[in-house]
Amino acid sequence: MTDIDQAVKDLREHLGRPSWLSAIGVGSIDDRPAIVLYLVFSPKPKPAFFDEGWEGFPIIPRQFGNFAPLGK
Repeated sequence: MTDIDQAVKDLREHLGRPSWLSAIGVGSIDDRPAIVLYLVFSPKPKPAFFDEGWEGFPIIPRQFGNFAPLGK
């Protein structure tokens, strides 16, 4: 199994900069390391690795809204 930090780098290189992805992070599921994808919107069609995982690590997709400045 690949180190999770290397798996994240490999996934970033594989994906490039798709419009649906804001950031990639590291988290955990059931005390196991996992890759967290912060999504701007859900990609259509959904990439297979969302369900299959990446380099032995599960994927956690997290969708969130747009950021906006607070103002003055």
